[in-house]
Amino acid sequence: VYAFVLPIAMTIPRNMTFLGYISFFCFVALILYFGGMCYKAIAVLPKQGINPSVETCTFNLGIFNALAVHVLCYSLTGVIIPIVKNMVPSVHKRFVAFGISFFSACLVIIIPSVIGYLLFGAESQALILNNFDDSDPLFIIIRAAIFVVLVTSYPVIGLSVLTVVSNLLYKSEDHQALPWSKRAVCLTIENGLPLIIALFLPNARPALAIGGALGGGVTNFILPPLIYIKINNTKPKQPITWAMIAFCVFGVIASAIATYEAVIDAIEQLSK
Repeated sequence: VYAFVLPIAMTIPRNMTFLGYISFFCFVALILYFGGMCYKAIAVLPKQGINPSVETCTFNLGIFNALAVHVLCYSLTGVIIPIVKNMVPSVHKRFVAFGISFFSACLVIIIPSVIGYLLFGAESQALILNNFDDSDPLFIIIRAAIFVVLVTSYPVIGLSVLTVVSNLLYKSEDHQALPWSKRAVCLTIENGLPLIIALFLPNARPALAIGGALGGGVTNFILPPLIYIKINNTKPKQPITWAMIAFCVFGVIASAIATYEAVIDAIEQLSK
């Protein structure tokens, strides 16, 4: 019911300009989340110290699961930017925009995650905000702000999915120009799978991990070196060619392991 009332309903209008007005609030909400976590670190860690269950380091196949989730988070910035607003066809400007977005995503994701783990250790939940007391006024505000971010992010990401579905079914990348009968089919496909996943998975981490392992692994590790070889027409005797091939092979192996770990994690979640 919630999905049809809010996120799915927001994918229906042809004109998505209303998302532009919400984007500034989303930026403020993420800064609020980042600042709130930093405040907790400054206020709590000096008094109670690092949680005793925190592990200094560990290495196992589970690291590929975490890598898949983070890779997906970084790749989303590159996927969404051209859809929200068409960029000037300048490689340098796109490079700068993507670079700033990747760096910002890194800060917003990793620093609060590390702070949350230092605070709660082994008790850290997949959604770190759930670790904080429900009566904490600061995190009540942050939860409300992040709720808006999540709701409005869904139709933005859905635009890329809708474009792909429209192109596959009707050979048109302009889904807004499709008649409503055809657009309804595209919207059903776009929203159907996420709705089914949401109904059966207790939390989104396994779905994000599988998506990151496949989509993120391919777009961040496998395709870039192949595209580099193609664009620069490198020769087999050049060291850079073999470096790119090695990078691609690493991407294939890492994506395969991450996908395996993500599927196992999803099965465990469903079994519970």
